[in-house]
Amino acid sequence: MLRFVFVMAVAVWLGTVVCFSFVVLPTIHRVSAPGDATRLLRQLFPRYYLAGIVCGFVALGAVSFARSGGLPVPEALRLA
Repeated sequence: MLRFVFVMAVAVWLGTVVCFSFVVLPTIHRVSAPGDATRLLRQLFPRYYLAGIVCGFVALGAVSFARSGGLPVPEALRLA
């Protein structure tokens, strides 16, 4: 179960980065005026970074809980 939580946290984190970088940002810059895009992105970036921080801590928490459940040290270090 903890391995699933870890994989999902990393997948959501990576998916957020890819989607934001290759879909959201180009679309905003294509359809908005430069000033409007700047104001919108100033509102989006804190939420974007917060999502990354939350996913990172969930993944790290899953690894640390799995370590107490018998995950070998080398694998825990590799995942962390």
